[in-house]
Amino acid sequence: MRLKQTYNSIIQMLHRLPKRYTAIAAGVMGVLLIAVALWPRTVEFSYGQQTCFRQPMLAPGAIKSVGSKAFTLTPEAKKIGPVSLAAARVCATALAAPTAGDHRVLLSLFGLPIGKVITVRVVAHPTASVAVLDKPLPVSKPLELPLSATDAVFRYRLGVGDKTQQCTTGEQKIRCDITKLSLEQGKKYQLSIARYFGDQKVATIAQKEVETLSAVAVTDLSVKRDETVFTKPRTLDATLDKEVMNAAATLVKIEGDKKEALPVEVTPEGKLLHLSWGEDLVRQATYELTISQVEAKDGSSLTEPYILPFKTSGGPKVKSVSANKTGVALGSTVVVTFDQPLSDKQDIAKVVTTSGGATLTKRQGNQVFVALAGVPRCGDFSIKITDELQSNFDVQGGTAWNFAGRTICHTIQTIGYSAKGRAINAYLFGSGPIAVVYTGAIHGSELSTRSLMLRWIDELEVNARSIPADKTVVVVPMINPDGVAAGSRVNARNVDLNRNFGTSDWTKDITTVSNAPFAGGGGESPLSEPESQAIAGLVGRMRPQLVLSYHSIGGLLQANQAGQSNIRAQQYASMSGYSNQTGSSTTFEYAITGTADDYYAQQYGVGSIVIELGSHSYHQFERNQKAMWAMLK
Repeated sequence: MRLKQTYNSIIQMLHRLPKRYTAIAAGVMGVLLIAVALWPRTVEFSYGQQTCFRQPMLAPGAIKSVGSKAFTLTPEAKKIGPVSLAAARVCATALAAPTAGDHRVLLSLFGLPIGKVITVRVVAHPTASVAVLDKPLPVSKPLELPLSATDAVFRYRLGVGDKTQQCTTGEQKIRCDITKLSLEQGKKYQLSIARYFGDQKVATIAQKEVETLSAVAVTDLSVKRDETVFTKPRTLDATLDKEVMNAAATLVKIEGDKKEALPVEVTPEGKLLHLSWGEDLVRQATYELTISQVEAKDGSSLTEPYILPFKTSGGPKVKSVSANKTGVALGSTVVVTFDQPLSDKQDIAKVVTTSGGATLTKRQGNQVFVALAGVPRCGDFSIKITDELQSNFDVQGGTAWNFAGRTICHTIQTIGYSAKGRAINAYLFGSGPIAVVYTGAIHGSELSTRSLMLRWIDELEVNARSIPADKTVVVVPMINPDGVAAGSRVNARNVDLNRNFGTSDWTKDITTVSNAPFAGGGGESPLSEPESQAIAGLVGRMRPQLVLSYHSIGGLLQANQAGQSNIRAQQYASMSGYSNQTGSSTTFEYAITGTADDYYAQQYGVGSIVIELGSHSYHQFERNQKAMWAMLK
């Protein structure tokens, strides 16, 4: 308004002047206008937006930008149809990467070397802060670098290894979508960020080795992998090693090839994920929980979905029972242990029943106790559990269980003691009038014979019902316990027990198995040793139908030719494969006197077979098993 008033005042003044002065004044005004139009001007170049300045002009189409390879000046023309009549502004456009300093551009009529000089003043390029690269980078978030100024002039490109990604700029920052490069978490990479003008690389603003953030890891869960869950859970907690912003999870019930999904609500709380579903899980079913996505506060995530398979239980199932099927100690208590605590509200007697004299005594935690005080020797008993047994979470199903057992069938008699006071025990099975005796380890170094007798005791215990009713089976695992303890052939008083029996050929001084003289090896007198007395007394009292004396390591057998021993020896040899040397005087290459088996024949008329196992250490039970049973028939 003030300019318009000034203009009107000047016009009025010129009208009052004489005409000759008016012409002079008009000329001066024209010169001044031309001077103003051509007066040089400086404009500040802007990186953040287009650099434009006010410059009114007529016929802008005739105005050319000359004199500079760095910038071009373009009037913003106002057109009427195709004709450009005037322009109010001129904009500077960079032709090459701007460099700091003053750049002269001439606005010229028709490109003539005269016109208005415009100086485009360029400050230094915007600088980027790369401090963020000193810390591990998330691979799930864009990389952002602060700029000292908004930059709409240059382009930026991120390079990681052999992968590149175009970046964007705005609001004083460079934003590079590193997520598209598919980088691994917890790895080191060579990273660069370059500045471009068009397709021309101008500068590298960052180049260094960087490390990506380590992945989020699940460190603990309230349900373990492959666990059988006894409770009725509607929630599950997962603990992670980092604070979490959000996550997603699914829960599916698996039945063969079918999968049934349940909706899961996920609530992050610090390093915890609370996962919940709104209903009880089906019992005795297989489930799979998948934590599919996790975003930590630092931008890291899972390397892959975390999968947790688990099962739901049925009712309590028997985990163990303290008794074997056979050989259960008389008067003992059988403890049945379940895989989970039992309900203390349920009447246990309605779901746990016993027979054969066994009695249910109590329930405690995850166990029930059954007393066998009323079960006789070699008596059968049973424990039965129905499918209605409940856990302390009131879960039932799949619990039915039966146990049939038998108490110990043998008795143990101590028939004597060794020179050092060790007991010599006999194991008795059955109650028939006819006895068959099996003995081992009369020589303490022949350990395979003791092992065989122990295996035979176990066999008889398991199969006690197979012992003929007219038989009593007697097993003496070791006649020479002192020798077994010392690993010695002789007893503790240096006597070969199988040379100490009162036979017609007994002698005090004997030879060893290598035919070396062994003074006093037969004992001071027949049956001078407590071990010899013990086995002789047993055979004398019982007068068995047959005695089987086990030795090693000849791999043969020989009958004492009393009673049925010859026939039995032939039978044993055919079933075991041992060579039958009965009647041979050259079977052993050393002198043998005062043996137990000759004593049984001469003193009691009891038949006996010496069986020489083929190994000092291995019991060869499988080779002897059928023949040993055959001796009882």
